[in-house]
Amino acid sequence: MGSATDTGLTLTDIDLTYPDGDSVVRAVRGVSLHVEPGTTVALTGPSGCGKSSVLAVAGALIRPDSGTVRIGDRCLDG
Repeated sequence: MGSATDTGLTLTDIDLTYPDGDSVVRAVRGVSLHVEPGTTVALTGPSGCGKSSVLAVAGALIRPDSGTVRIGDRCLDG
């Protein structure tokens, strides 16, 4: 198995907000995780806790406000 810097999916200190009228909703704050290739992971939690937002960031569907997403040594920019 490789290290967290050369294999798998790595999210580091992800923050994400969504606009809500004149304010913003903090969907994700400070999320970090590493998933080795071939590993199955489940995100669980109550409705509205940010599970889908984390998956959208991990899949490069949306860009986080801050933090990094890497697949292997490649940084994803959205």
